[in-house]
Amino acid sequence: MTISEGFASERLCVVPRPEVALALTRPVTRRLVVTDAGMFPEARGHGRARGNVAREAIVMVCERGAGSVQVEG
Repeated sequence: MTISEGFASERLCVVPRPEVALALTRPVTRRLVVTDAGMFPEARGHGRARGNVAREAIVMVCERGAGSVQVEG
């Protein structure tokens, strides 16, 4: 069984998309904008399937335990 949304003790910060759009017009931030950041201390069983394309780069850091990513093609 996988969990698709929500974890105990999670902390998540999401920048409002109008602010992201504005940041993408500025010289200093137009190439790199952090849009979402979170901490999920109990993410066991988390699964995420994305469609053909993710429009952004996704970075996940695993402090303890293990994780895996499957990329087709």
